[in-house]
Amino acid sequence: MFEQSISRSRVAQIRARGWWPDRLLTDDLERAVSQVSDKVAIVDHNTATGRSTTVSYRQLHRLSTRIALGLVQLGVGPGDIVSCQLPNWWQFGALYLACARIGAVINPLMPIFRRRELAYMLGFCAAKVMVIPRTFRGFDHQGLLDQLRPELPALQSVLVIGGGDAGNDFEHCLLRRRWEDELDAGAIFAQRRPSPEDVTLLLYTSGTTGAPKGVMHTHNTMLRAASVL
Repeated sequence: MFEQSISRSRVAQIRARGWWPDRLLTDDLERAVSQVSDKVAIVDHNTATGRSTTVSYRQLHRLSTRIALGLVQLGVGPGDIVSCQLPNWWQFGALYLACARIGAVINPLMPIFRRRELAYMLGFCAAKVMVIPRTFRGFDHQGLLDQLRPELPALQSVLVIGGGDAGNDFEHCLLRRRWEDELDAGAIFAQRRPSPEDVTLLLYTSGTTGAPKGVMHTHNTMLRAASVL
């Protein structure tokens, strides 16, 4: 779905300088699980529920594995876009790692976006799955997506955190079923493992002077940027 726009000579130059790590974030997670599995990986505070959640590396590995297999069952494959409009909740981190495991591309969208922005952005990237909170800061995200669905033919699934029905509830669709007991996770992840040069993240620009542009990050460019922060 995505075209590699950087020249091979430039890739060779970057790699020779050691700027690209040539690994996936899931490789770092695997290493953390083997070395510090019970240490805290994520702490979040959900202002909608008032609850705080602490997730260890072991738990994050299990959750992201199960979400990845659930996405596979929804028909998500390498290069497919999984959009999300989430606050800084633990589900966002687990969702990204799940997408990375199966070669899907995550597309985070700001929670403040409404009809105009979402209609354009989801349509432009042909998002296959959208993950949203049911409500956040008093806004009915599920209601808006229900209105937008007829305008988004590529959008096959909308998953709702915090109160969807059985057909679209994030927990019900991705986490309550032990997909890892039913599917061969090792074989699926090995078959779908992306290259570090594959696109993993699609971010939109602000669009202040025109339509927002989709900026593509590979695993290499994203990890390189993270390493210098």
